[in-house]
Amino acid sequence: MFNEIKERVSIVDAYEKYIPGTPLRERGVNEFVPEDGECPWHGGNGGNFHIVFDEKEPAAGYAKCFSSACVHDEGSADVIEFVRRTLNLETPKEAALRINEDFKLGLAFETSTVQKIYWEALEYYKGLLLTTKVYEIS
Repeated sequence: MFNEIKERVSIVDAYEKYIPGTPLRERGVNEFVPEDGECPWHGGNGGNFHIVFDEKEPAAGYAKCFSSACVHDEGSADVIEFVRRTLNLETPKEAALRINEDFKLGLAFETSTVQKIYWEALEYYKGLLLTTKVYEIS
């Protein structure tokens, strides 16, 4: 599902959908910045937020903020990660499901047995980390 989303929804399309009213302007070859210069992730102004997009390879498009003040210093973001950060979603899966719904892609999110085990383990250990119960080691 993730690869199909990246092939069918460009980073520019996602930007225009989730940040309406702030058009992009071309800054260089295949490089775009918001017209107002504001980063959608931390709100800082200064032209540090960039989108790199090539129509020949839409799945390779990414967004990045070069400001040290940006809350998302994890590096560049593909379309799924861009939506996760922009909408403050917890997981890439949530972002993928949101893109699938908003762009009416009709993709089925199939989970393999291994992936189901992974998600179950994730929830289990997340619950352990969030508990206030103190365990004694004997």
